[in-house]
Amino acid sequence: MAELNTNASVAAPEAPEVSSDLTSEQQRRLEIFDKYNQTAAPVRDARNASIEAFDAEWREKAVQLFQAQEQRRAERAQELTAKGVSGPIAMTQIAFEIAKETEENRIARDAEARKIDEGLEKPKRWREYLSEEAQRSPGDPVLASLLAENSALDHDLAVEGFAKSPAPERLLSELSMVEQDGTTAFKRGLTTVFRDMGSRLDVQRVDDRDIEAALRVAEQKFDSEKGLLLTGDTAFKARAAEIAGRMGLKLRNTEPEVLAQWHKGLQQKAQLLPSVAPSVERGITGDVREPGIDRARGEQILLLDKGAAKDWGAQLEAAGVEFLAMGGDQPGQIAIKLPGERTQQALEAWRGTPYQAMQAFARADLSKPDGGLQLGDEDRKVLVHRQMLREDGSLTPAGVDVILVRDDQVLRSRVQPELQQVFAPGAEIKTSHEFVRQMRGELQGDRTHQTTGEQMEKAKESTQVKEMKQEKEKDPLAFLDEAHGLGKDKEPEKEVAIAPAAERPRRARAMDMDFGR
Repeated sequence: MAELNTNASVAAPEAPEVSSDLTSEQQRRLEIFDKYNQTAAPVRDARNASIEAFDAEWREKAVQLFQAQEQRRAERAQELTAKGVSGPIAMTQIAFEIAKETEENRIARDAEARKIDEGLEKPKRWREYLSEEAQRSPGDPVLASLLAENSALDHDLAVEGFAKSPAPERLLSELSMVEQDGTTAFKRGLTTVFRDMGSRLDVQRVDDRDIEAALRVAEQKFDSEKGLLLTGDTAFKARAAEIAGRMGLKLRNTEPEVLAQWHKGLQQKAQLLPSVAPSVERGITGDVREPGIDRARGEQILLLDKGAAKDWGAQLEAAGVEFLAMGGDQPGQIAIKLPGERTQQALEAWRGTPYQAMQAFARADLSKPDGGLQLGDEDRKVLVHRQMLREDGSLTPAGVDVILVRDDQVLRSRVQPELQQVFAPGAEIKTSHEFVRQMRGELQGDRTHQTTGEQMEKAKESTQVKEMKQEKEKDPLAFLDEAHGLGKDKEPEKEVAIAPAAERPRRARAMDMDFGR
């Protein structure tokens, strides 16, 4: 580990030059801060230097661990296949092993961070200093103002909150894998916690520890960079989203109530934070926009409405969309390629758009510059703010991407019913082209775009039967090609779901009784 120097000699900062343009209040604010900073800055800088060294060391460890795990995935796949373990079971077992190793790594990092935090001196709290000064200078309006600002936003709370946050627990070492009826059950003792159904994990128990255990395995089984999809009732999704936020996992969900809980969890994430100087100047700031930063990797394959491809093909190609022809189980299906960063930006825009404005925007006719939209003033303002429309009402390239990403989810939801849960309850789930056709009166008597409750149940059952059959008949070596992208006619990746078992058709209830539920 890099040596941490907590006694580094740091020169006190020079007093800033006070501009003659400042008011007497501004000058007084800066004078108070400068006096505080003469003693706080050396301690703060030494502490932050140690934290920076710690972070750099563990970033390097994370890179090395990831590389070793990727190599081990391939080696373990060959070992398990040689032993006759089926492809799907092997993938699950490998994900479980990697998840347990990652869990131990997180626990070790957290323990070392807490040890460092205990040994590092913290600068005197800004509020404490202001309170002392206020006692020496009672009635000083500038000190009173600074104290009021600090009460609203204490910059020291985040630093102190780390020690109060609970350390991560060992959850996966308590679990065992058991094969049952073609699926893999993860058990604690005799109790099933969750099941691996191939394309999803079905959560049987819904307390926080069990949800987090399932998420830790899902993080390694599925592509967490593309985000996990939480399905089920709102209560489960909201609780799982908060836990996922605390873990720093990305989600595909777009429901406002789910995202609100995810953001709440993200703010609770335990981490060793550097000390920051209090702000005494008033203003507005932010990070300068830079394209291509922290975006989804690689090209994304999206499904496209056939009518949209026929009527809007020229406009889409002009927008930089590449068309593909699908084979396999989807002959004649049309798909498009969209750069990963554009897909990610579209998802973020969709998630942040209020329901009413998004419902109006979903009816866009891409053959028209303004989308042929009929918008109220408030909805128009929202869409302009979200950069989906320009001030003159014309569609932006980002707005077109939002339509394409949403339409892809609509089309996929018809063969994967759980994906309907990314839409707000009561929303009309049609593609933009279907909305346009409906406005023209062309969908009368055409029920191909509709899905009744009975059809949804049949689709759900059909999907599960098909998945089970494919998993059992799958070539044991085929998943090796898939893992390394070697398939010649690779279909678009399935959406990933982690759902409560209550949302899935149950087998004989005797099964639950046999295994201690």
